[in-house]
Amino acid sequence: MPLVAVPLSPDHAVLTQDFECEYPYITGYLCDPLRAYEDRKTGDTKTVLVIDEDNNRIAAYYSIKCSSLRIEEREADDTVTISIYPTVEIVMFAVDLRYREMKVGTRTFALIISSINELRQSVGIRAITLFSVPKAVKFYSESNFKTLSEGMDMYLHPSCEGCIPMYLVLPEIEFDDDCLI
Repeated sequence: MPLVAVPLSPDHAVLTQDFECEYPYITGYLCDPLRAYEDRKTGDTKTVLVIDEDNNRIAAYYSIKCSSLRIEEREADDTVTISIYPTVEIVMFAVDLRYREMKVGTRTFALIISSINELRQSVGIRAITLFSVPKAVKFYSESNFKTLSEGMDMYLHPSCEGCIPMYLVLPEIEFDDDCLI
């Protein structure tokens, strides 16, 4: 099945109305009436549609934004060190119900990671964060995401109630010595 990834635009309004996933809030973010597009216009998120070209249907979508991960560490002498790490948050990630069990989610997730790695060439990103619905924790854990430990904190949006905050620390970027100034 040929899939193409395209940024969400007002031209997709009709296509979005046919999208449905298991979680009404996640479906609604895309469809009602293009809240995701409004967030794109304000610069809050970037939403990408993964379109099944054969059926002209949205198979999946994701939204990402800049965020941060706060880590508080208590030393043996009771001093507290607080570090703030720049992250990209996967705000929304959903596969249409008709495309479950077809590896669309796996392919889309690989695309998300690839786009974040590409973005890392221009801006500082130390980790990827997300709030997982309970059913997806295993999927993310298999991709080396971890649940937050004591002393870690992320901004919790009210829509994330019941979701599990997770993160993935990205590896250091390898540089070619010839490109350093």
